[in-house]
Amino acid sequence: MSSIALRLYQKLLDAPDEKARSQAIVDAFAELEARCARLHEASTRCDSGEAGSGFKPESECRQIDSTPTSNPTC
Repeated sequence: MSSIALRLYQKLLDAPDEKARSQAIVDAFAELEARCARLHEASTRCDSGEAGSGFKPESECRQIDSTPTSNPTC
């Protein structure tokens, strides 16, 4: 189980009221979205075969999943 999920579970248990529980959920989603963005960036990194950074624009890279979705694969 991810550490984000464990922290959320503990925050939900410790929350004194509904507002605190709601904020814990918002914070957990923000963490997950940040993690997802980093994974998406890594998934579009590709080796250029040239000396340099090894990064290309996303449009030039092979995608993990070419099926269009509203959310990036993460």
